[in-house]
Amino acid sequence: MSMMKKTLKDVVNFILSKQEGLRDLQYQIFHNISGSTNIDSLDWSTMKAQKNGTYKEALLNFNLPEVNSFAMRFLGKLHIAKNAKYYFRGSLKQNSHFQILIDGQLQKLKFNRNRFYFDAALTQGIHTFETRYIKKGKKSSIDLVMSQGKEEVALSSEANQRLKNSKHIVTATTSPLVIRKRIDGLPSKTIAVAFPEKVNYSVNPADGAINGLWFGDFLDIAPNIMGRGNRGSKIMGPVSFKGDKGLRLLLNGKPAPVKFHKYTTYQAPQFHFKLGNCNVTYIARPQKESLVVTYTLSSLGSEKVSLEVPAGCKISSKHGVLKGQQFEIDDKFRTQFTLTLSK
Repeated sequence: MSMMKKTLKDVVNFILSKQEGLRDLQYQIFHNISGSTNIDSLDWSTMKAQKNGTYKEALLNFNLPEVNSFAMRFLGKLHIAKNAKYYFRGSLKQNSHFQILIDGQLQKLKFNRNRFYFDAALTQGIHTFETRYIKKGKKSSIDLVMSQGKEEVALSSEANQRLKNSKHIVTATTSPLVIRKRIDGLPSKTIAVAFPEKVNYSVNPADGAINGLWFGDFLDIAPNIMGRGNRGSKIMGPVSFKGDKGLRLLLNGKPAPVKFHKYTTYQAPQFHFKLGNCNVTYIARPQKESLVVTYTLSSLGSEKVSLEVPAGCKISSKHGVLKGQQFEIDDKFRTQFTLTLSK
């Protein structure tokens, strides 16, 4: 195998390892099977389907049959991102005649007033997934989700539509919250920070810049959950500035190579990176309707320090002066200075 093919295979395997939910769903529809039929009496592997095919959405949908009395079977793959206990819950307009099998094992569904749930300890990777269903009531809709932690993954068309129309707002309550999600309008690796005071900002680790500032509610991560990482979370509050270009440190008026080291959350979130040969740390705290940012630079040579200021950024400091789109730091304060970013 060539190095390029091996690299491509490794990339594909990595992407697959991060996916969660159903894939490659095949359905089978069996006509003239009524709700009086015992589901355990059917030999699903030998029954002849009147209709079958691939459901491109990779989501369960029991509304596909065009007849009133039917049985239906879905076969597919369930992708799991990590070793954990997963929780499955759903609603169905009947309390029986429905089964779920994972890796060929029949799961013990617990029904309560047209709702059901079960849990399963699953390993990272791909599992076989099967559902067996006989229509018993008037409606065939199913709302089924899988969760591990706070995030839900839709496993049915109805659940997918419901979650699309819902919001999942995360917010800081008693202490700052740091989250790394794909966010609309910001670079893909952006790190976002929320304070209980309803002041929020974001950092691009690629260049060390503060690339977003907004006030009020933090993020709606529902699109990210529903898009399984392919769609961006939405900023909820009024935005002062955001985008690819942020408040970026410059040496002698020009960008320097950046190597992001880490962020810490002790007392308040701090970001650490290397700018050229200089070590940089900055810490931000809310102050009324503004964000106060203190920069500390070490191993700085004779370079002059300034910041590139993005459009919409309202900046002030007693340690420097704004000249056009650059904020120049007074040489007396170039190793430590404080900026105020206002609403």
